[in-house]
Amino acid sequence: MEEAGFENGLGTDPRNRKAAWWCWPLIVFALLPFDRIIPFFLPAEQREKIEQPIEIAPGNADWSLFKFQSEILVGSDSLGKLAPYSGAKQTDSQIGQQLEPLIENASGERQWAALLLLDNFLEVEYPEGNAPIDEWMQELEDEPLRALVKRSLEGGIGEDERDELRPYVGWFAELAPSTGGAEPPNIDRIRSKSVVVLLVLSGFVIAGLCLLVVGACLLVYHISTTTNGKRENTFQPSGLRNGYLFEAFSLYLGLVTLGALAGAFVGSPVTIIGYVAAVLVPLFWPRMRGISWGEFCQAIGWHRGKGWMREIGAGVVGYMGVLSVASIGIMLTAALSFLGQYFAENEVGPEPHPIIGWIDEGGFLAKIACLFLAAGFAPFFEETFFRGTFHRYLRERMRFIWAALLAGVIFAALHPQGLFAIPALASMGVGFALIREWRDSLVAPMVAHAINNGLLVGLIWIVL
Repeated sequence: MEEAGFENGLGTDPRNRKAAWWCWPLIVFALLPFDRIIPFFLPAEQREKIEQPIEIAPGNADWSLFKFQSEILVGSDSLGKLAPYSGAKQTDSQIGQQLEPLIENASGERQWAALLLLDNFLEVEYPEGNAPIDEWMQELEDEPLRALVKRSLEGGIGEDERDELRPYVGWFAELAPSTGGAEPPNIDRIRSKSVVVLLVLSGFVIAGLCLLVVGACLLVYHISTTTNGKRENTFQPSGLRNGYLFEAFSLYLGLVTLGALAGAFVGSPVTIIGYVAAVLVPLFWPRMRGISWGEFCQAIGWHRGKGWMREIGAGVVGYMGVLSVASIGIMLTAALSFLGQYFAENEVGPEPHPIIGWIDEGGFLAKIACLFLAAGFAPFFEETFFRGTFHRYLRERMRFIWAALLAGVIFAALHPQGLFAIPALASMGVGFALIREWRDSLVAPMVAHAINNGLLVGLIWIVL
């Protein structure tokens, strides 16, 4: 016996049509590691330029993260010097241990030069014969940089030489001693700012842990009440195939990837065109498949639910639950990184997001643009397609946990933080899917997503 409304397996209702065959191939295509594949198809000269590590050049996330970690070290050391009787002063061995991750991951002349200046500023004392300074100095092949760093360590530099050093190492030039080995001219400001960075980061972590605990309690309460039938989630599967939603999601991923690929060969304007097409084509695709705009919006959660203010408030409350779910993924990421130490020579873990470098090296307008992209554009469209189209499609076929995990893993794999970050990012996706189930409307997941990204961008802006 055929299902009601179906004829020859297709059905008269366009919402009951199966998804096209090309959907999963498009998603697999989008998940391919093109950053490693593309260089093989580029001309030899361009390939060498890409493969050559950036050594003395600004604007990359690795450098910005290196600087941030160094500021934390300076702040930690400064607490002891600003309050010598507080018990906060660290021993040389403690400072040396904190330097180890920076030493293990240092690459390129820029980082080695910065490490030499940082080590000298912290006044780390090594056992006789074990000082690594000469070994680090050998990494500096650029003669002007080598000479500037050597003079900094041996007798200090004047302000003209400090100006010459800044284009190479930026903030680290402020750590170089003045002429005659005197303290850097801005040492009080350097230490005070580093302490502020450390305190802001500590406050951020403490506040996050408190919200996590509250969110865990709320999440347990919500799950228990829905499980025993006292209340129901607003989201309910429709019983329809909704193949057009999967097609829209696949087009979104495919067009974003095609635009990025074309941009790598032709130029960034093509990438922008690809992003615009990736947004517009999937949104109008359902209409081409015979679905009304109202039906599409209702299916993906583009509605105000129980009212704008209630949904926004639900997003704020829901974010605390997201933190509790994300803590599981973060612990898995930490465990994977720890295990990875046994199979890699250098320290392994999630890659820094490029936005860290953009915020660190960019001006005010660049920082505002990053905030808009992270807390506005990304939450709106990622929630529209991942928790909107894809989640609805998957929930017609499987239980919540499997739908949320599958969408979450794909969501995480498309981010630039690498393999080790997948558990942490996927758990964030599961958290946003929980809010979608709770509210049905995408307003709440978008708000929670925007809060998360906005807080992270704000923190990076403050500390860098």
